[in-house]
Amino acid sequence: MTYRTTWNHLIVSNEGRAAAEGLTFTVEPVGDTEFHFEAVDAPFDLRPGSEMAWSLIPFGGWGTTGTNVLVKAQWHEGDQVKEGEWTVTLMS
Repeated sequence: MTYRTTWNHLIVSNEGRAAAEGLTFTVEPVGDTEFHFEAVDAPFDLRPGSEMAWSLIPFGGWGTTGTNVLVKAQWHEGDQVKEGEWTVTLMS
């Protein structure tokens, strides 16, 4: 699983050999980072070699300097529970 941003999108990729089943994730600010995220509302499956994208739009107010978010994810690969955390820099 990898997480990256392109202009206004969070892209979730499964670069492994097994399907990521029941994938859920959250996006949290690091420091004073401000953003709009169209959150995932239900677990989903991500096949090997595939990716999905969601709107993730950074914005800042007066005095905010944060540019990072923390992505926390949980999924299953067969009967194994997997989890991970990634810090992602937002592009604005």
